[in-house]
Amino acid sequence: MELTKKMKSDKDKVLALTTIADLSLKAGDKETARAACKKAFGLVSWIKDLKEKTTACCDFALLQAKAGDSEGSKKSLDWAVSMVEKMDDAKSSSYHYALAAECQEKAGFHESAAATFARAVDMAKLQAGGSDKATSLVSVVAAQARAGLFTEAAATLEEIKIDRIKASAYRAIAEEQAGRGMFDKAVANAGAASKNLKEKAWAFFHIAGEQMEAGKKADALDSLKKAAAAAVAAASPMSAKKEAFFLLDVARSQAEAGDEDAAERTYEQALDAAERITNSWERADALCRLARVAVEAGYPEDAEAPLGKAIEAAGLTEEDRHDEKTTNLINIARVQAMLGDADATKKTCKAALAEAKNIRYASIRNVSISSISLMLAKAKLYEEAEKVIKENASTQWDWGYWYIASSAVKFGDLQVAVDAAGKMSPCDIKADALKDIALAYAKKGEADTARKLFAEALETARRIDDEKEKPDTVSEVIEAWLGADSTAEPGKIYESLKDEPPPVKCRFCIGVAKALKR
Repeated sequence: MELTKKMKSDKDKVLALTTIADLSLKAGDKETARAACKKAFGLVSWIKDLKEKTTACCDFALLQAKAGDSEGSKKSLDWAVSMVEKMDDAKSSSYHYALAAECQEKAGFHESAAATFARAVDMAKLQAGGSDKATSLVSVVAAQARAGLFTEAAATLEEIKIDRIKASAYRAIAEEQAGRGMFDKAVANAGAASKNLKEKAWAFFHIAGEQMEAGKKADALDSLKKAAAAAVAAASPMSAKKEAFFLLDVARSQAEAGDEDAAERTYEQALDAAERITNSWERADALCRLARVAVEAGYPEDAEAPLGKAIEAAGLTEEDRHDEKTTNLINIARVQAMLGDADATKKTCKAALAEAKNIRYASIRNVSISSISLMLAKAKLYEEAEKVIKENASTQWDWGYWYIASSAVKFGDLQVAVDAAGKMSPCDIKADALKDIALAYAKKGEADTARKLFAEALETARRIDDEKEKPDTVSEVIEAWLGADSTAEPGKIYESLKDEPPPVKCRFCIGVAKALKR
């Protein structure tokens, strides 16, 4: 906690202290949590942006309440409300009053919450535009629902006069009720969102997920059926592409629930929606996604039809749209690699590379070329992937080798991964690659090799130039290292960071805390 004093930004200090408080609470250390929140409160006034001040204050105020500091929590929330009073637009005021009120209710300050929610509603009503007013009221309804105030949320909902926006409020209440196991009420509110079928579909989809978690498989399947029906009926409000993707998610959930017949029917509806997409590039993209899902679900034979139609759609893309054609071909190569068809993947990647070279903008061209190397690596064509990087992707060199290393780790080709990481320049993605390779060796039981690679990953992270990226990368490496190596000594590792600036040391401590908590 002392290291936060040396951080330059007050906002970063408050965020770090809030994180420390949260981690301390999870570890059962209420005293440290209270101390961290007290320090955060002393600094939050120095944050310049009113919205950021209010949000930050609400965040640690809830932690204060959980840590048993009721007086401190009330003081923080009262101060947050006073900051909202200074905001000069009704939309922001309404949203942040609702945020503060939600926290007040969760912290046990019920009377204060009621008064603050009333102010949120009043500010929402002050907005001139009907849709702006309705949208702000939806935010208030959602906050009341998250706070468990369903009666109050229902009352606020009645203030919304635009039915299609009102449906969003019904969805917000339904999803929160489902999360609390109030399934009958959740289903009723989801059904009431009939004036906006897209919202209705998403509400039932969310309810289904909660029902599955609660072991109510039959009810979940019924909700998924209603979600699919709403999506299909939505027609105009839900575009063909969005409809296809949503139905794909429903089919995946139905399969997970064990109803393969329903999943197959919904998958066919998704395929039908994808085929109705008029733009050939978007149609190919959707069909490729359908093919990928079929392979991932263990039905590679079902991938053949959408993959074939994707190839056909890709061929219809206008000749001069090289970026779109490249994207389509990369997506097709991804499915072919998943199917284990290395020859087809290589052929498609060759065509993609020919298109990519004609992309006008260098940044898009280089990203596309590095993505082609990824598809080749996914097909275990490591040499071909490296050749693409060396000859074409100069500005994406590190990403290209990261793709090779990442794919090689998944296939268990760890020496290939080590070689690829060795060709990267010191940066955050090299540290990430080394960390993942080290984890793979640790899982194999090769502790010495893993320890050496973790040390190299940490040293690479220390050499990162970006001051914002460096602390997070150090923390991620440390968390992974300590989680995989029971013999690692945090004290010795910390000593190696003695010359690093305070933000790096602070993130190191957070990484240690996360690893120890696990």
